[in-house]
Amino acid sequence: EVPPASIEDDLLAAVVRAEAHLRIGRLEEALCDCEEALRADSEGAPALMVRAEVNLRMGHLAEASNDCDFVIERDPSCIMAYAVRGEARLRMGRFEEAVMDCEWALAHGRRTAAVLSVRAEAHRKLGSLREAICDCDEALRESSNCAEALGIRGQACLELGDFAVAVTDLSKAIEAAQA
Repeated sequence: EVPPASIEDDLLAAVVRAEAHLRIGRLEEALCDCEEALRADSEGAPALMVRAEVNLRMGHLAEASNDCDFVIERDPSCIMAYAVRGEARLRMGRFEEAVMDCEWALAHGRRTAAVLSVRAEAHRKLGSLREAICDCDEALRESSNCAEALGIRGQACLELGDFAVAVTDLSKAIEAAQA
């Protein structure tokens, strides 16, 4: 029989491997590591959170959202779960819910350019162009070369008819994305 500490060590090792595989873009390996960790602890929030991020990157949006739901059910204060679920919901076309998830994450954690950009795009999709621009402005104060924020702000300005700013922002977004 394996001592409990050894099981916890194996679980932690699998989650850390999954996170490392995710960061270097080896998504299939990351998913396998998450599954290994979840076989040891089916309610393991760290493994579920990494799996949600992997599923998001793989385009498995419903699965990512479901993993985040499960994490939030167990730990309602998990900021990352709201941020990832917000991005999944944005990509699924559930814009109002994406805004709500991002607002929760921003209210309870650090205001990151990534989360602000997701909320900005959801606002833009909802037609709230001024709110989108405000989110992009804040994201760009956080990260001045955020390609997503520049692109979203450029699109919002284009939709508002501010062509000069739109061209400038979209050009900067292309430069930032290529850097």
